[in-house]
Amino acid sequence: MAGFASNRIPTINSEEVLEKGFSILGVNLEQYRLKKKQIYKSAVNDIIEMHGEGLIRPLQPIVYSLDNVNDAINALGERRSFSKVVVGVR
Repeated sequence: MAGFASNRIPTINSEEVLEKGFSILGVNLEQYRLKKKQIYKSAVNDIIEMHGEGLIRPLQPIVYSLDNVNDAINALGERRSFSKVVVGVR
């Protein structure tokens, strides 16, 4: 996970994490940006470079039309989205 658009930290089921052998790592770059600007700049440049080399790519949002807003809500409720869910109003 990276960032929380809702400003609410999600709940994680630790049993599921252990059963499936997942690893969890959390990093808050805000403190680096404020206190260690050079480390922050280096990290951001590394991320941009990795993206440019095709090593990482951002997740694309799922876009629904306003007519399909119920599908958008269901996608959120059923956790079918790994990124943002967008409802277009135009």
